[in-house]
Amino acid sequence: MELISLEGDSKNTVQSVKRAMLLLEQISFVKEIGIRDLSNQSGLKRSTVQRLVSTLEKAGFLFQNQNTRKYRLSFKLYQIGNRAIQQIDMVSVTRPILKKLMLEIQETVVLGIIDEGDLVYIDKLSFPQEFYLTTTIGSRVPAYCTGTGKAILAHLPKEERLHILSQRKLHAFTCNTITDIDRLENEFAEIRKRGYSIDHEERFSGIVSIAAPFWDYRGKVWGAVGVPGFTHRIIPERIPSIGKVVLRVSKEISNYLGHTFEK
Repeated sequence: MELISLEGDSKNTVQSVKRAMLLLEQISFVKEIGIRDLSNQSGLKRSTVQRLVSTLEKAGFLFQNQNTRKYRLSFKLYQIGNRAIQQIDMVSVTRPILKKLMLEIQETVVLGIIDEGDLVYIDKLSFPQEFYLTTTIGSRVPAYCTGTGKAILAHLPKEERLHILSQRKLHAFTCNTITDIDRLENEFAEIRKRGYSIDHEERFSGIVSIAAPFWDYRGKVWGAVGVPGFTHRIIPERIPSIGKVVLRVSKEISNYLGHTFEK
């Protein structure tokens, strides 16, 4: 798990606060834990851990089991976390990130979610040279034949994904549209292995798309960020480099939503 690093402290950081946050993160991965184990895991002296834990307990962030003398997170943190979730405006959060992505790769970028089995675009930033892409905010399209939709579908639980696919006719929009569920499952396996999806002119002829999913604090796939573009701009040689950048951006969004990636 990616935990707070105690290295690289600058004059603008308070070391004791950073150490306290590290302890909270470590405690969050177990039901309860004692001072000695916290000291071993954090690399901090036992006296330092004892002082920080005592402070966190008095502030209401930790609860001590009087029988085991071990500590666990308190409901106060749960309340704070719930308030943070309620305050998240996904578009406002991701807009600056998407803008950086657009300027870096000089292509249009979109943000999409799955709703009732369809892909819904909730944001779009158009690169100035790309005026004719038909994607519009709020539009609802089949998920199985778009890069953004496939990126999300690939990471849904298989039962949920198959339910979505079985509830609609898999129409062939172009000669490249995949309409066979077994072939789609193979495609989803490749997406999971590669990390990002590719729409090879499956929805519209002449338009390709690269997309990567992002996850929330529960480890559930929330949506995906995509880069659609014309084939004369997004040529095959550019796809791996664009995919790498989109993956990086999707992880940045996931981190903001509280997701922790395995190392």
